[in-house]
Amino acid sequence: TNQLSGGQQQRVALARALVLEPKILLLDEPFASLDQHLRERLREEVRDIQQRLKITTLFVTHGQDEALSMADRIVVMRDGKMEQVAAPDMLYREPQTPFVAGFIGTMNLIEGTVSGGQFSRPGFSHPLPIADGPATFAVRPEALSITPSTDFSGPHIHRVTDYGAHAIVDLELPDGFRLKATVPDARAWSGVTSATLAPRAFAAYRDDQVAYRS
Repeated sequence: TNQLSGGQQQRVALARALVLEPKILLLDEPFASLDQHLRERLREEVRDIQQRLKITTLFVTHGQDEALSMADRIVVMRDGKMEQVAAPDMLYREPQTPFVAGFIGTMNLIEGTVSGGQFSRPGFSHPLPIADGPATFAVRPEALSITPSTDFSGPHIHRVTDYGAHAIVDLELPDGFRLKATVPDARAWSGVTSATLAPRAFAAYRDDQVAYRS
C-alpha cells in the first residue's frame, strides 16, 4: 500500500476492517494526516457506509467539525472524565459547562460581574437575571449582533477577516479582552473603528455550571 495515496490507504484500511463484519468499529483519528478536502470527502463516505451497514462506530477525533458532522452522540472528555454527552446540535447550542462551551465551536467567554440583574465588564454590559456575583457570559460569534458606533469608549474593531460567504470581526474591549462576531459582508465594516454589541442568544455560567440561558 506504500504506492497508494493517503485517501486510498484509508479506504483500504476501512475495507479490511469492514470485511470482518465487526459489531463495533473503532476509528481513531483516521483522517488526521489528510488534507482538508480529502478529509471532508472521506468522512462523508464513512458516514454513508456506517449508516448503510448500521455498524455502531466509536470515532475518536480532535476535529470538532468531524464530530459535529458525523456523530449521533458526542462525548466530550476532560482530564479523563466525561464532561458532557449529547447529540451534536444540543452540545453546540446548550453546552453545560464553560469547558464544553469553549471546546465545541467558537465561543466568546466573557468574565465579569453581575450586579442588580446587569452583567458588566469594561466596555460591555447586558441584562442578566441571576444573583449578584461573578459570572461568565457566553455568546457565539453568529449570535452576537454588532453595529457601527461613535462611542469610542466601548469595543473597537481590531481586525476584519473576509471568508467570502461571511466575515469575522475581531473586537477588543477597553481592558484588552478580545471577542468575535460574524457578519455577512466584510465590506460593510471597512473603515469602521468602534461597535455596539447586542447578543441575540447567550448563556451564563457560575461555579462551572449553567446559571442562565436565553
